[in-house]
Amino acid sequence: MAHLNLRLPLYAAVAAAYLSIACAPAHASECLQRALAGADTSRSTAHAFDFYTGNWNVRMRQRKVDANLRAASAWVTFDATVTVHRLFQGAGFFEEYRLNKPGGTKFAVGSRLYNPQSNQWKIYWANKNDGQWEEPPATGGVLTQDGIDFIYDDTWGSRPVLTRYRWTTQDPNHPVWQQAFSGNCGATWTANWTMEFSRK
Repeated sequence: MAHLNLRLPLYAAVAAAYLSIACAPAHASECLQRALAGADTSRSTAHAFDFYTGNWNVRMRQRKVDANLRAASAWVTFDATVTVHRLFQGAGFFEEYRLNKPGGTKFAVGSRLYNPQSNQWKIYWANKNDGQWEEPPATGGVLTQDGIDFIYDDTWGSRPVLTRYRWTTQDPNHPVWQQAFSGNCGATWTANWTMEFSRK
C-alpha cells in the first residue's frame, strides 16, 4: 500500500483499476462457488459503503498465519488513521492510511470501485515499498445481515485459498473489518487482521 501524491487528481490514481472492472473475466473456482452457495447475490451492493466517506481513527490488530493457515503468533495491536474520499457519485472511494505500527509508521492507500453491470466491487491495495496495486483485487460483495462480505480466490504462498473481507456496518460510526483465509472452501476461516473504526 503506497502513499500517493494527492496533488494529482484522485481519478488518475484509480484509472487502471477502474478499466479492469469491465475487462475482468467472470470466473470463479469451484471452491468459491461452494463458499458462496446460498448467498443472495441479487441484492444491489451499490450503497454498501455510503457510510465510509470521512476521517477515521482505527484500532488495528494483526497476527501471523503459517502455511497451513494456522495462527502462528499473538495478536499485535496498534493505532491508525484513515481519510476516505468519495468518487464517482458514490460508485468509488479512495483511502489514505497512516499506520502507527510498533516498528514504525507505514503508509497505505486503497481504492474500491463499483460495477453496476455485474453488481460487484473491486478493492485494490498498494504499499509504499511495492509501489503498485496488489493482485488479485478483492472482487465481489454480498450483503449480509450485518454488512457485506467479500470472498474471492487467492493464494497463500503457492497454495490456492479463499480470502474473505468481512464488513460489519450495523453502527455506521463504528464499523468493523476483518480479513480471514480458508483452505477448505469456506468451511473454516483463520483471521489475521481486524480493523475497528471510529469516526472522528
